[in-house]
Amino acid sequence: MAIEFWKARPLDTPSLAKGFPPSAFVLTTLGNPREKFWGLLLDLDLRGVVLCGVLLDSFDDFVRQLRDGEAAVPVTIFYPMHRVQSVELERSDGPVPSLLERFRRETESDPETVFRAQADEVRP
Repeated sequence: MAIEFWKARPLDTPSLAKGFPPSAFVLTTLGNPREKFWGLLLDLDLRGVVLCGVLLDSFDDFVRQLRDGEAAVPVTIFYPMHRVQSVELERSDGPVPSLLERFRRETESDPETVFRAQADEVRP
């Protein structure tokens, strides 16, 4: 479903992602059920949001697997807008490091490279 939505998006459909910088990492809060999803924002419009990332509950395990050289692959997923409560740009808050900074520090990898490679595999 997510891949079909992404592939079928007409070029003239307005995108709401223009308020975010290219390759933005975001924290998306979802309802019914309540979840938080962290990852690379691929698309955002009136129908929903397409992200490549991980559930926030799985972030520490995902980072640990990458750091230890285990197989860990982010998911590319579509969430319909009726589930989306907020999409916020992910950045540090004073002395508390952002998830992006933690990812870089703990995996010694460029997060955009890791997530973009997975997203490009499903993009037409």
